[in-house]
Amino acid sequence: MTASGSWRFDGHLSSRRNRQIKAARKLQSKKYRQRRDATLVESAKTIKAALQAGVDFKVIFCTVDFPTDNHQLLCDVRHRNTPVFSVEPDVLESISTVAAPQGVVGVVRAPSWTPEQLIRKIEESIENRGRAVVLWLQGIADPGNLGTIVRSAHALGVTGYLCSPGTVGAFNPRAVRASAGSCFFLPGLRGVPLGEARQLLSGGELCVVATSPRAALALQHFTPPQKTLVLLGEESQGITRSGFRDADVTVTIPMVEEAESLNVAAACAIMLYHLTPLQESETLT
Repeated sequence: MTASGSWRFDGHLSSRRNRQIKAARKLQSKKYRQRRDATLVESAKTIKAALQAGVDFKVIFCTVDFPTDNHQLLCDVRHRNTPVFSVEPDVLESISTVAAPQGVVGVVRAPSWTPEQLIRKIEESIENRGRAVVLWLQGIADPGNLGTIVRSAHALGVTGYLCSPGTVGAFNPRAVRASAGSCFFLPGLRGVPLGEARQLLSGGELCVVATSPRAALALQHFTPPQKTLVLLGEESQGITRSGFRDADVTVTIPMVEEAESLNVAAACAIMLYHLTPLQESETLT
């Protein structure tokens, strides 16, 4: 802090052509994110979640008035030896993927999980809670839906998730924002076909569950086993026929007759509330 009480920035960037600004803006591109193993975090809430998850921060860009209400957050970032630059509002808008940025955009290293780490998490969940639930996501193209699914999965005690080839990445900036930072906590693997997912989770009792409005078994009458793989498909069509063939159980979420279907993120939250009940000691009172 300066003598006047204002935040001491590491510099002020006023041009969209600045080298660091251009590099951050490139993270809107999937190929560049994967090449750099990095992504954008675009709100104080998401930055706080990334800090709690121990994510590696590279740089923070914010408006000059952002520190007024977020002093402690920037102190926590500075303790990670992360440079903090003030920028003009139009410069921040050029980096952000939202129409009205919330005064801050950060660049962080995207976590990279291994199959071994996911398996370890599954074993820990079975030991501590008596069951483990993993998601397999097929062809989900909307980053908002993907992020909302990850947020619900994290909140409801899911062990991890697997994305099929063609599913949007959890570190798309829009998915990061929709997940409210849950993507930094929940282990996930990308580019995993269903056959490989089933093989990865083999060993012990495994039940692969799909949903269909035509299924005879209602969700509330299904008792989840020790290890469950839940299949969720893209927004308009759901999972493919081959996915249904590979499922051990198909359940339906009862709805009123007039309703045609549920949004995939909403269906996911309903299923997980039934399949992953947290122990009383883990729930809020």
